[in-house]
Amino acid sequence: MTDTWPNLTKACGGAINPDTLTTFKLAMREYADFMGKAQEMFAEKEPSKFVPVWVEVTPEKYDEMLGMLPPAIQTGFGFLVGEASSHRECREIGRVLATYAAYIYTHGKYYACKEALTVHEFRRVVPAEIVFEMKIGERV
Repeated sequence: MTDTWPNLTKACGGAINPDTLTTFKLAMREYADFMGKAQEMFAEKEPSKFVPVWVEVTPEKYDEMLGMLPPAIQTGFGFLVGEASSHRECREIGRVLATYAAYIYTHGKYYACKEALTVHEFRRVVPAEIVFEMKIGERV
């Protein structure tokens, strides 16, 4: 019988009998409800359209912030200051998470993000694609 219905046999704990079939039948009633919730739970979230804006800081400010506390996260191009500044819904995963002051080094200059970022948001930063705040009269 296990060759004919291998999945049913497995779902019934390896033995198909009246007790395991009753349990299986009850589980099938729950299955439809569960699958609706599972689709919501495991649905891929649309990629965030959030683009952080960065302002230039001095190398001294960058070093000061890096040395203040161990970073919450550090990459090859920047870091999040090690103490959370607030909590809010993360734009990447939709859960309330801690946010941190963010600093990066790119294009030969140092920058701070105008808004605190979550770890997930910081991991999506691509230095080549960042947006810089322009100062009045500044030329590109």
